[in-house]
Amino acid sequence: MSQNSMLRRRRAIRRGLVLLLIAVLAVAAILFFYGTRDKTPVVRAAAIGRGDITSIMYLTAQLKPGAIQEVSVGRQLVETVAVKVGDQVRQGDTLITFDLSELEEQLEEARRLRQETEDAISQMTGELGDQAASAQKAMQNLQYQINKLSGNIAGSFSALNNLTGLPPYTLSVDQAAIDELTVRLQAVDRDAPDAAGQYEEILRSYGDTVRVVASDDYQKQLDKLRASLNGASSATTGLLSSVANPDLLTGLTATSGAAGMAQSAQSLLSQAVQAELMAENALNNAVGEIVAEFDGLVAQVNAIPGTYTAPEAASSLNGLDALSGLSGLGGLASGSTTKVLVLYDNVRPVATYQANRYDASRLAVGMPVTYHQEGRDYYGEVSYKSRFATSVDPAGSADSLFGGMGGVGGLTSEPALTVDMTVRGDDLSHLVLGFNIDAEVQTAFAQNVLLLPAEAMKRELGVYYVFVLEADGRLRRQPISPGIQSDTHVEVKEGLAEGDRVVLGPANDLTDGILVEEGPVT
Repeated sequence: MSQNSMLRRRRAIRRGLVLLLIAVLAVAAILFFYGTRDKTPVVRAAAIGRGDITSIMYLTAQLKPGAIQEVSVGRQLVETVAVKVGDQVRQGDTLITFDLSELEEQLEEARRLRQETEDAISQMTGELGDQAASAQKAMQNLQYQINKLSGNIAGSFSALNNLTGLPPYTLSVDQAAIDELTVRLQAVDRDAPDAAGQYEEILRSYGDTVRVVASDDYQKQLDKLRASLNGASSATTGLLSSVANPDLLTGLTATSGAAGMAQSAQSLLSQAVQAELMAENALNNAVGEIVAEFDGLVAQVNAIPGTYTAPEAASSLNGLDALSGLSGLGGLASGSTTKVLVLYDNVRPVATYQANRYDASRLAVGMPVTYHQEGRDYYGEVSYKSRFATSVDPAGSADSLFGGMGGVGGLTSEPALTVDMTVRGDDLSHLVLGFNIDAEVQTAFAQNVLLLPAEAMKRELGVYYVFVLEADGRLRRQPISPGIQSDTHVEVKEGLAEGDRVVLGPANDLTDGILVEEGPVT
């Protein structure tokens, strides 16, 4: 047989098979049409009744410690470290102790320095006081001499002024003697041979009748002038002596520097007192030992026996010139601290969930929660719900041990609310902090309510409805008002009554008023 004949034969066979298949399909379609065009739809139905219903929200939370004890200290000498990372400790256990002897010595040194400063200032103040007293006395003497000289000079000027108006001598005349002399002279006979002798004798006997005598007032003013000049001379001598007094010179030179010395002394004393206070605060604020505040897991230890907990700060307590270096005393005054211990409370953990807007509207404080983790069951309740939302970083925080959890559908940058839930039960320390845990939150609960199988409810254009199977076998489309919803049932608030039979899983081709046939519920 030729090759062309073979090809024609194969094409004929293929055409025959296609025609046969078309015929078979046409017959099947005709049989199906005639077999179903008058067939009544078969539905499954169930009567609704009353019962309890619980709405459960399934979510994945992250386990975090119920409390965190973080201890930071300044520059302190570590004495003992009794724990390491990963140790489980009990409340009251001593974890780390410190040697405070150095701080105590620093406080004693600061007190000694302050006392020495006070003593030095007291001695300096006493010496300045003695110098001031001597200088004050010299100043008073100088003032006295100046006043004395001034008074004597004023007296001299007054006496000189009075002397210019007074005669130094006065004429003294005895008038009665003159009258008697006149009578005797008239009684002498001028012609007598001894007349001249008589006149001489009479005149000789009355020689004191007229005398020139010194003035008493003039003498008083002269004596006053003499005394004033003598006093001025004496005051000048005393003034020169006062000016030459070394106490006066010391007082005058010390007066200008006394104020500066006093200010410097007070500043020095203030620094010494501040150093003592800082040393005292350093000792009072120092941590003698770190004790566990609760049962928990040691998460961080940053202390080595025999070493200090912070870099050394420059400080010295030797001498008054060291006051400026006391700011680093004990590593506390400067504010530098080192975190030496972190303890996590893993026996009262908290489950944290980052809820998106939809989930957040369903969660509320007080809702019961059950957990399932590695075959163990735990329980708790919603204890905290944040009042504001923050964006969740899908990459997490690099410096945080516990990153944020995403909402439904995984990690997201959508703003979320933080929801904390307590965790209670047996063997809580078995839970691993930082891991996720499956949680079921009871968002709603109702007793003795009308319950509708969840598969019977449909929704169209925002309206919930069911198909009610009437006694005559026809369907009635009935709108309803649903309430609490669980995985299997829905609370019916309005639209149905107890005993109503509703269609389960209604097909899309069912319509209001059609006749149906009830089939068995599988």
